[in-house]
Amino acid sequence: MLYHLHAGIPSKTIGGSGGNASAKLQAETQQEIQTMQAMFHKNAQKAVDVLLSKCCEVSLEVPTARVRSTQKLYGK
Repeated sequence: MLYHLHAGIPSKTIGGSGGNASAKLQAETQQEIQTMQAMFHKNAQKAVDVLLSKCCEVSLEVPTARVRSTQKLYGK
């Protein structure tokens, strides 16, 4: 069984032209897509919380050496 991307979503392919196998494969792929979408929606708020917590950890302090360098450069 091979995997390929269709519209950015991995799906399975198999050789041959069996219509029944193709229908089964499409059903499996659709189930996997639904599972991935459910996981995405379940974890979306957790991801936002992590990003927000990281934003709060940013330091806005400017090192003294950088301040002096800028003052020298612009003559203040």
